[in-house]
Amino acid sequence: MKGMKIEELAYRIAGETLNLLEEKYHYRISDEHKKGIQREIRDNLMRYISEGAGSTSAGQAKSATSQTSS
Repeated sequence: MKGMKIEELAYRIAGETLNLLEEKYHYRISDEHKKGIQREIRDNLMRYISEGAGSTSAGQAKSATSQTSS
């Protein structure tokens, strides 16, 4: 995995996720749809990262609040 670009990693993780859905939960996903989903995830990766980075601190604060109020 050394030298793998983040886009390649996202593509691989998406593929593994789709395979897991098929094997464990018996979903049927065509190869064409798999490739399209993987491509879309790879193409939008930077947006996902920037959105996630902006919501991380808010998500942690919300999580901490819900744990203390339980």
